[in-house]
Amino acid sequence: MASANFSRPPETWLGDAQRRLLLVLLLAAAALGLVGWLMPPNGPLYWVVLVAAPTVAAALGYVGGGMPVARRLDRLLMGRVRGGREAGWAPAHPALLPAEAREALERAVVPALLAQLASAARRAPAQAEPLQALLGSARDVMRQPQPPAEATGLLARYLPGMIASLGHGRRRDGLAEACALLEGALRGQAAPGLAERMDSLLPATPAGGRARP
Repeated sequence: MASANFSRPPETWLGDAQRRLLLVLLLAAAALGLVGWLMPPNGPLYWVVLVAAPTVAAALGYVGGGMPVARRLDRLLMGRVRGGREAGWAPAHPALLPAEAREALERAVVPALLAQLASAARRAPAQAEPLQALLGSARDVMRQPQPPAEATGLLARYLPGMIASLGHGRRRDGLAEACALLEGALRGQAAPGLAERMDSLLPATPAGGRARP
């Protein structure tokens, strides 16, 4: 199976501009607080220090925010202490997830797939009858408080191939048979060799149909 191309996570949590802005605000505020705490508010010296201290602190924050040591501290705070040698992250394939997580994922994705199939069916009046029958059975399954895991698994596997058939106009000659086979499986009447027959009727898709090598 072809691996997906996932972008690497950012090297640091903040960019240089964001880090500089954060340090400018923090250091200037800290300087103002220290002046008010350490010096009585009287005399010209107080006002000179009150203006100069946050200005100098802000300048130090701006310069320090772009220094390499600030980037290393950023990585350290994010748990990346190997000098930027982060490994790219890729999510686990659904087949590798625990059964409970996989079933929850299928229950979440099937309603969206049914909505896409219904939208595609409106653009294919010749296939309306088998598609409407399948949609009715699938919605009955998904309305249950706890939809059967086997039924939701079948829908998650084969609905993308049906949507692709309607969207691209391919293999529509076998779509009616695929609808009938899937509807029978949802009703507990799965035909022998269901997986092989469905795979031959539907185009391969990343999310359903036949698995790509």
